Amino acid sequence: MIEKLIWEFDQGKSPSALIAEGFPKSTVYLAYKRWLKMRTIGLPSLKVFISHSVADLNVVSKMYDLLGAAGITVYIAELQPQPGVLISEKVEKMIGESDYFIALLTQDGVRSPFVNYEIGIAKKSNKPIIPLLEEGVQIPLYLQQREILWFKRDNPERSVEWLIKYLNYIRKEKAKAALMSALATLSLVAIVGIGLLGLFSLTSSKKE
Repeated sequence: MIEKLIWEFDQGKSPSALIAEGFPKSTVYLAYKRWLKMRTIGLPSLKVFISHSVADLNVVSKMYDLLGAAGITVYIAELQPQPGVLISEKVEKMIGESDYFIALLTQDGVRSPFVNYEIGIAKKSNKPIIPLLEEGVQIPLYLQQREILWFKRDNPERSVEWLIKYLNYIRKEKAKAALMSALATLSLVAIVGIGLLGLFSLTSSKKE
């Protein structure tokens, strides 16, 4: 069954769609994690920090699991203990090392002083912020000009699928940009090489 599910993912099916068709949820996500590992090999690395309320730790743990399977480094303060280190310093360091800041804005998240504190650090550090907003929750004023991803309380995995798809799109764009830059560098080197070769040939001809 795992092989069939992996084939379905290659055809563009989402885990949620396959679960709706009657496939066992646990098996679908086992296959999905294997598929993510296989299909994201070679993509540029990406680090994200997930800000959340303590009440949403169970949901965040699932996000950590699936994002990790996609080869994305995930920083979640509670899941990466550093005994003796000041929590504020640890959080600031994690956010500073991240490429993207994900704010899980559930009913509890928007009221959490920790979430708002971490969003403040991300804004001060000029980190791209991706709001993951629970349906029915009003987005804070300071984030209203940003595009959001919707979080569904009754289907959190679906929200993570959208997030992974978006982050992998970013990684693919980074890979394309890196390839174009490398090709441009090679072209420049080739042009310089041809020019030097021509100059060397001209100099040799004059000496003769």
